[in-house]
Amino acid sequence: MKIRALVSVFAILTFSTSTYLYAQFGLEWSNTHHTSSGNSGYNEEAVSLCLDENRNVYVAGVRGTAETELLKYGPNGNLLWNINFAGGLPKRILYAGNNLFLAGLPSLYKIDIDGSADDVFEGRFVDLLKGQDNFLYAMFPHSYGIKSVKLNFSGDTVWTRFFGDYTSQYYTVTMQFQGVDDKINMFGTLYRFVGSFLTIYPHFLAYSSSGVPVYDGSPFGGVVKAVRDNYTDHNFFAGNSDPSVWHSTVLLYKANSSNGIVDTGRYDGPGNGRDEPLDIVSDNQGNIYLACRSWGVSVDYDFVLLKFNTNCELLWEYRYNGSENSYDAASFIKIGSDGNIYASGVTTMNTRGTQIRTVKLSPSGQLLWADNFSASTQQWTSDSNYVNDMQLDNYNNIYICGKTRNKSTGRDDYLTVKYGNPTSVEEGASVADDYGLFESYPNPFNPEVTLRFSLGRSLNVKVSVFDALGNKIDEPFSGNVSGGIHEVRWNGARNSSGVYFFVLEAGNLRSVRKGVLLK
Repeated sequence: MKIRALVSVFAILTFSTSTYLYAQFGLEWSNTHHTSSGNSGYNEEAVSLCLDENRNVYVAGVRGTAETELLKYGPNGNLLWNINFAGGLPKRILYAGNNLFLAGLPSLYKIDIDGSADDVFEGRFVDLLKGQDNFLYAMFPHSYGIKSVKLNFSGDTVWTRFFGDYTSQYYTVTMQFQGVDDKINMFGTLYRFVGSFLTIYPHFLAYSSSGVPVYDGSPFGGVVKAVRDNYTDHNFFAGNSDPSVWHSTVLLYKANSSNGIVDTGRYDGPGNGRDEPLDIVSDNQGNIYLACRSWGVSVDYDFVLLKFNTNCELLWEYRYNGSENSYDAASFIKIGSDGNIYASGVTTMNTRGTQIRTVKLSPSGQLLWADNFSASTQQWTSDSNYVNDMQLDNYNNIYICGKTRNKSTGRDDYLTVKYGNPTSVEEGASVADDYGLFESYPNPFNPEVTLRFSLGRSLNVKVSVFDALGNKIDEPFSGNVSGGIHEVRWNGARNSSGVYFFVLEAGNLRSVRKGVLLK
């Protein structure tokens, strides 16, 4: 079958993919853990992880009813030690100055790399940040207000600050940090009591590095996430247009140093329902990336990633609807040192439960790699796997922690996963930003479908067709293809109606699209 090159330019790209056929490419190891101290009847889960310079992995989570357990894994996934101590609400663990710092309830702990823990500051900590100035910053609710703390890497307090009126007006619910440059920017969601009435609103605080208040206010409503962008020296805030109603769009605000709104962007998904950002990050060119859950055209949320430029203009959307049209969501997003985008969340498959979905995209939005992960070796409808944290190391290896349902006990266990850097190309080759298989069209089709793909350079290419059971039924093209945009046509006249998967393989790269043959 011949292929022909096409010359096309796309301003905004939309991708919808399925990875039903993906093997667990790049998976180096995965570990589950449950305490052996008689608490096997309780649910347990890992909530945060961090890495040291030797790529040892530290995982903090909830054990039993009211305890925190901390695990240390070697680079190959071998368990080196585990410790536990009082306080069952860990929030964040960081590695700094050859020490570990764990924020949660009831304290901020300093832990050396051999597992000895010290209580350095009491409080119900909601988050912890390692600043660009090589200090630690933390926040926790205190006396109907917010206490902010700056510490050095030895755990010594540099200063504390309090926000509130001591009467009953302020209480933190969640807190996200924006980053640290010349200002310490902190963002949270607060309860405010006015008489007997309760209101919920976002609040933004900024302090100088010496602890002098710089900003205190609520510049806009409904905001749930925020990020500091040092490239353009602006703050970007992302949230819902109106979180109190079902139909809400994603809003992105660009604000100057005084939090005056400079630009506004928005995203309204195709399902005429709720669209929510769950994580946000910026790259070194001022572009903003959002991990979202967005109501799809079927019956539930989709896994969605968005890219906006520095003027809040939408550049592309990556949308994934799992094969069962059930709950899917992107929860975490990171920018790798290679400039690619890494994200993780959940996808639901009704016959196989909930799995952790992790993807790697190029800066132009092309899917380079993806995996749906379950710790279970058996398919069962109550399988449950969730991600609570995702980190990258300097080599862009992916580390995930969360929880998985143990089929034998019916309880949740700690889950930790490492993916080796899914470069998806041969040694020494560069990743093509415009590599990928576009959406098949028409979709549904009868009987012929067009499969369009792009390559950044000449590669050996194979295009295959699989049925819904994973059986390869055809190979419409195999051969060397030059860089550019090409298309292959496949005729399904001899096949029955149903779902089919189209797989592009180029070198070690693999991209999948789903199509429906409807006769």
